[in-house]
Amino acid sequence: MQSRSIYPIRAVTLLAAGALALLPLTARTQTPAPKFQVIILSAPPELNELSLEGIGNGQAAGSASGPTGCHAILWSADTHRPIDLHVAGCIQTKIHGAHEKSQVGEANGDATHGETHAVLWRGSARSAVDLNPEGVNFSVAMGCGGNQQVGFAHSGEPSEVAVLWSGTAQSAVNLHPHNFRSSRALATDGRHQVGSGVADVRVEHALLWSGTSESMVDLHPAGFDNSYATGVSGKYQVGYGHIEAKGLRALLWTGTARSVVNLHPAGYESSKANGVNGTTQVGWGTLNRKNHALLWRGSAESVIDLQALLPEGYENTEALAIDELGNVIGKGYNLTLHHWDAILWLNKSATAPGS
Repeated sequence: MQSRSIYPIRAVTLLAAGALALLPLTARTQTPAPKFQVIILSAPPELNELSLEGIGNGQAAGSASGPTGCHAILWSADTHRPIDLHVAGCIQTKIHGAHEKSQVGEANGDATHGETHAVLWRGSARSAVDLNPEGVNFSVAMGCGGNQQVGFAHSGEPSEVAVLWSGTAQSAVNLHPHNFRSSRALATDGRHQVGSGVADVRVEHALLWSGTSESMVDLHPAGFDNSYATGVSGKYQVGYGHIEAKGLRALLWTGTARSVVNLHPAGYESSKANGVNGTTQVGWGTLNRKNHALLWRGSAESVIDLQALLPEGYENTEALAIDELGNVIGKGYNLTLHHWDAILWLNKSATAPGS
């Protein structure tokens, strides 16, 4: 299938000159705020229900649903128009992560014998590579970085195991740690991988790997019921943890459980970190029962409310990923049109926020 492009953009474009969060009980960062251009992304005309999951080299990536099923979608970096990466012979394709010019996710249909298979793309539908390891009947790729892809698979017991690939199904490496019941890898920067695993019944631990099962480091911090690592960049890892009666807390690590930094901003009910680029983290926090897309620079006090950069009429926003250029993708509910919009915060600063 040829990739498709050149659809009209259903978008409004605004330029935010580095606005800071103006929320109560939240300190302003002393570092100059990044400048973002806000773009509302659109799906191809026959598709809707957009879901963004990753961004690389300025290209937002995710999926959109319609009468023909769910399609993996990539938005071009220059025109922000959608490109359909759907694999011929599949009912469903989804992108879960992106880095530079690569995208990863899953496909299901006749082309995969009715099974869900992990897939790697490089910008077009024809570039799709089936990553499903031999002997496995279910696999999903969740993140990519450098020449690596990560995700999980299962074909019996344990129910799910973390997997690392380097471009082909034959390259699959089982990252599942000894004595864990299940595991998932969610992100990689090309050298390190992060995710989570169930060590005991109903107890999830954030995990860090360096290419092998034996390299696993348990990042689970003291005082938390469960923890999850969702992003990695160099020496930094991000994710979130859960505390009984307190909810979710955005977390930042530098390689060990004891290094954990609680990013949870004062005045918020819950928070979660989803992605990291160097010293910049993105995610969301719940304030007055509504989510706000957030950006941090290493501390709870550095928080910036990305929702404040949107036009009026949006609520329940979330920042889902940040790329190597400092661009951020997420979602927000459009109160005027009564649906969820896919949002790109395009970095217009002189340098990437994480540099």
